[in-house]
Amino acid sequence: MFHYRNHISLLLITLLLSACDDPVPSTSVSNSELQAKIRVTKTSSHTATVTTSLKAIISTGSEDVELDGDDHLLVSIDSELENLFTENSGGLFENTSNISTSLFELKPRQDHDHLFEFFSFDHNPEYFTILENINDNSKFFISMIRQQDTNILDSEVSLPTPFEISSPTYGETISRSQVFALNWSNTSTDNMELHIEGTCNSTETDNEIVNDTFNIGNDVGFVSFLIGNNVLILPNRLENSRCNLNLHLRRIQTGTVVTNFGSGGLAEGIQQRTISIISVP
Repeated sequence: MFHYRNHISLLLITLLLSACDDPVPSTSVSNSELQAKIRVTKTSSHTATVTTSLKAIISTGSEDVELDGDDHLLVSIDSELENLFTENSGGLFENTSNISTSLFELKPRQDHDHLFEFFSFDHNPEYFTILENINDNSKFFISMIRQQDTNILDSEVSLPTPFEISSPTYGETISRSQVFALNWSNTSTDNMELHIEGTCNSTETDNEIVNDTFNIGNDVGFVSFLIGNNVLILPNRLENSRCNLNLHLRRIQTGTVVTNFGSGGLAEGIQQRTISIISVP
């Protein structure tokens, strides 16, 4: 049994509670009711963001869950949580250096926090940490330390094969009347998604936010489509506008949510690459 109070209480910091729409306090939710959504997104050669949100699945529906009391979310890198305190023997203090570089607490995400991933789970609150010096072979173990129930240890996420966008080039101007071709390296067996977001000049406002999601499906190294037709269909007022668009291409590999999250959930490891283009009529 992992003894939270004896081993890691000194490693935890006081959490700042994010503004929220009446979420349920975690100490009032049992493990059987909890659902977790976990995402590890690597966007550069060394940086990854771990994001987790919780819901309570109850007879009347679902509610967002906010950590309270002594409930905490942690991520350990390349080692299950309990193993951090037993590997290399010698006990806790002899292993402090390894723990300090392998164990991190997820904090509430605030509106001003800049994440290196674009999309969130749209739950309130979300909990996250940004990790540096992460390699593509790293494994991530997400655990929930509980005050009034059994600790939920070691949901696991691995990253898919990395890739790079080969075309178009950054800042390229592309006409919406022509088929758009997006190409990338290192095909895999994982699912691919494309998220498009940006702004377009509008006749009603200076800049209007636009976004769309396109499930590419099987990874064959390229996809072709028409912006403004079958992807990012623009309203009439924007048809003749100039748009500055960010293309977030994502390779997704499914992870494992442990069964102690009694209402299940979703875990994903994601390689994300982004390129910006200019879209014109």
